[in-house]
Amino acid sequence: MKTVNLQLPSEQLPSKIDLSVYCPNAKGQYRSTCYAYAFAYTALSINYCVKHNITERKEVEENAFSPGFIASRHRQNTNFNYWCGRQGNYDIDLDIFGKDGCPKLIDFPPDCTATIPDNIFALASQTRLDKYEYIQTQNDTSVQAIEKIKIVLAHQVPVLIVVNLTKDFSNKLKNDCNTTLPSLYHGKKASGYHDICVIGYDDDPNSKYFGRFLIKNNYKTWGDSRNMAWVLYNDMMYMISQALYFTIL
Repeated sequence: MKTVNLQLPSEQLPSKIDLSVYCPNAKGQYRSTCYAYAFAYTALSINYCVKHNITERKEVEENAFSPGFIASRHRQNTNFNYWCGRQGNYDIDLDIFGKDGCPKLIDFPPDCTATIPDNIFALASQTRLDKYEYIQTQNDTSVQAIEKIKIVLAHQVPVLIVVNLTKDFSNKLKNDCNTTLPSLYHGKKASGYHDICVIGYDDDPNSKYFGRFLIKNNYKTWGDSRNMAWVLYNDMMYMISQALYFTIL
């Protein structure tokens, strides 16, 4: 996978990127493990399928990676924290993935355990971190911040984001949201954080999704049948506090 060139001129960007064909479709994170779900199940799975040109749905699902491994390693490193999500973040993901790699979901469950068999570490080591970069470290609603995310996506690399949610993000983006395409009120943000993934954008003025990011979320009931939703750039940027990407060897 090539290193992302963030200097790529805007006029060279494709009018639309949609990485959903590379993304597994299961919904619902285990407890408070959004940091592991977004990183391993969504972003890592997409990176792997892009690298190996896997688009057939059955193969995509079979090559999904386990958020449970990241969460379990985090649990082991924090005195067996029962909830597995306490202090979990993308820096934790990068540290664990950089040292241990990550196994696929078919080899290790999505939940969180204190015990990881030795053979799982051997499987995990087969997929490793190459490079990563934070492209946003604070809230930034500028056109330039939007362009950075689109440039990474144009390289067929998903973008991990940290968001302070609004009520509309949770309440308006229900199962029919890609039909109704609601705009979100920029109201009070949540005090906590949520980790999700941007997997596409649309700049085609003839498209119904024009001016929107494609988001893969972790909720059991959210977005379309794939747990995805098209969200207006400005609505999404209002909530984003951090954004990063990583590539794999």
